[in-house]
Amino acid sequence: QDNGLLSPESRRILFTENVLSSGKPSGMPASWFTGALDGEPFLDHAGGGGGYYAELRIYPAIGRGSVLLMNRTGMKNDRILNDIDRDMIRAARHAQTLEPGSRRNDESKG
Repeated sequence: QDNGLLSPESRRILFTENVLSSGKPSGMPASWFTGALDGEPFLDHAGGGGGYYAELRIYPAIGRGSVLLMNRTGMKNDRILNDIDRDMIRAARHAQTLEPGSRRNDESKG
């Protein structure tokens, strides 16, 4: 989808996982980390500083994202969205199975 803000090539660079010189995946595109929760791949970034903490995730396959902003001190990356996002993923998957012509709907009929 072209939103006019970034070119397709810029988006590809931002969201394609880098490869280390050893040939192994780095787990990180340009400033983003990759992961999966309950089998759903995501891009994320988390961090904080004096008095704040933030997590941001994008789940491209289900068209969803989540953001957590907190007032707190400490740099520990707790991955709080792991607990919060499970319900969102479940709801998004359920909604996709109800959409006519959706890939997941078609697979469930198979």
